[in-house]
Amino acid sequence: ALNDSQRYLDIVQKPQLAQREAEWLIETTVSNFAKYYNSGFIEYRKSVAEAGDFAS
Repeated sequence: ALNDSQRYLDIVQKPQLAQREAEWLIETTVSNFAKYYNSGFIEYRKSVAEAGDFAS
C-alpha cells in the first residue's frame, strides 16, 4: 500500500506524464473504480451511452 501511495503521489506532482505512465494511470483508475467503487456503474453507463439515452 505504501508503494502504491508513493507512486500516485509521484504522478500527481508531475506537470506532465509520459505516455506509459498516463496509460497505466487510466487503466488502474478504471479498474479500481469498477472493482471497488461500484461494479455495476460502468456497465450501466456504457449501456446507456450505447443506447443513446441519458442517465438520470
